Amino acid sequence: MRSQKSSTDTPTLEGYDNYGSEVTLDIPPSGLYTSSSDCIVDEANPKAERNCCTATNEWLKDTASNVFRKKTLYKRLPICEWLPKYNQNDFIGDLVAGITVGLTVIPQGLAFAGITGLELQYGLYSCFMGCFIYVLFGTSKDVPLGPTAIAALLTFQIARGDLVKTILLTLLTGLIEVLMGILKMGFLIDFVSGPVSAGFTSAASLIIFTSQLKDLLVVDTKGDTLVHMWISICKDFRNISWNDAALGISSVALLLSMRVMTFVEIGPKEGKKSWQRLLQKAIWLIGTSRNAVLVVLVGLLGYQLLQSG
Repeated sequence: MRSQKSSTDTPTLEGYDNYGSEVTLDIPPSGLYTSSSDCIVDEANPKAERNCCTATNEWLKDTASNVFRKKTLYKRLPICEWLPKYNQNDFIGDLVAGITVGLTVIPQGLAFAGITGLELQYGLYSCFMGCFIYVLFGTSKDVPLGPTAIAALLTFQIARGDLVKTILLTLLTGLIEVLMGILKMGFLIDFVSGPVSAGFTSAASLIIFTSQLKDLLVVDTKGDTLVHMWISICKDFRNISWNDAALGISSVALLLSMRVMTFVEIGPKEGKKSWQRLLQKAIWLIGTSRNAVLVVLVGLLGYQLLQSG
């Protein structure tokens, strides 16, 4: 292969192909190529020519097409998917679960209302209102719904037992959670480390336990911190009501013993008789609803003691 210049000073490459024919290739001057990007074909970008209104209009159309469709409806309202498949067996299971969980939630709601500093009936209000809403929007059949001890403690730290402030705080909290759900900001939980969550939960449990000692021992607890509460308990230790303390401690022991009842097996694992299955279900139901059973028993005991003087 040989190279020569033509009359226009354009370099050429001459050679022969596989068949022996002479081939000449003209090479443009080197000044035409300044960088590797000169060899890329730059096609016109149609999106760059659109104005802002057109782009916004198309984005709204795409968003509307994704929102108003059957898949999105089932995702946002799961009741539309499972309600047509609902049968009698599901109803019986839900009825038993509702009675069991309801008997457990009632005493818990009363206790949470005491932690918040409100009257006891407001704890019951907070227990069942959320359940009606979760029937429509709920995505999990196992998630517990309602007030928690940590939420009650934090509410008390802000509202100090004021009903109006508590309701306002609850409303604002719900609005913030709805807004975070719309903006898909759940990823923020990933930035909270495990030790931080464990430390916060442990500290809150200690404060809640200390705040409930006034009801267990019938002593006066004051202060906002754990140290101040324990100092006030030690100062008022001589005024402990030992009868009430014995009733409270025995109730805790009874709760722990009834918890074991949920794991009791009656008869063999396979081939149980009808009365064995019935007895095991009854024991399991009593053990699961132990909070409600204890409240009823202690309520009857208190009523009998009050009538007898």
